[in-house]
Amino acid sequence: MRSLVENLQDDLHIIVHGERENLITSAEVKQRFPKGNVRFIRWKSAQREINFRKDTAAFMELYTILKRLKRQVHIDAVHLHSSKVDFSEG
Repeated sequence: MRSLVENLQDDLHIIVHGERENLITSAEVKQRFPKGNVRFIRWKSAQREINFRKDTAAFMELYTILKRLKRQVHIDAVHLHSSKVDFSEG
């Protein structure tokens, strides 16, 4: 993401993010991005563990965020990234 932001400096970038404070805080992530062309929106219900009920709530929250952004801002592209992984054997 940082590479996209740094190489497309004339564009506004909106980053919708979850947080895993045990690895890095939101404040630390924000410090790594250039100032001026990045806006951060916290995705409060995002979490790494697989849980149908919580994942459904997270999806609905993300849908609401993206719908609001579409109304407010002309969006040219959406890039999705997830660190959700299932290590269960099967």
